[in-house]
Amino acid sequence: MTDGPIHHLHPTQLSTSNGMFSPGVLVENPSAVLYIAGQIAAATDGTTVGEGDIKAQTRQVFANIGVVLTAAGMEFAEVVRFTTYIVGADNVAGFAEARAALWPELFGEGPYPANTLVVIDRLARPQFLVEIEATAVRGAVNLAI
Repeated sequence: MTDGPIHHLHPTQLSTSNGMFSPGVLVENPSAVLYIAGQIAAATDGTTVGEGDIKAQTRQVFANIGVVLTAAGMEFAEVVRFTTYIVGADNVAGFAEARAALWPELFGEGPYPANTLVVIDRLARPQFLVEIEATAVRGAVNLAI
């Protein structure tokens, strides 16, 4: 993290990336907004978690998002938006099952953040089946309207 309103987060619990990006960018002016770069199913040591298993990869991706949230002093309840990239339409059902199992743990009974789901041909590394980016706002209150 740096001084000033913008902090680039590189939590040591995530694998080091070869890409030119920050896993999270926290903006604290006027309110803290955290932009989480797309997370993949990589363990801290960089190995792939759940190769070929969309459900296992989905769980790891959300665990990695949780690491970045924690590094910013935030929690899942403050997430306001996800963008989800899934390799191949045949993986959508498995992703939806894994997400349905995780949501009560991460968000209780809701309401849930906005989510855009995009089906693609592949990610930057072919062993990964899902990548999710997120935006969180410190102090955000998710109210069903």
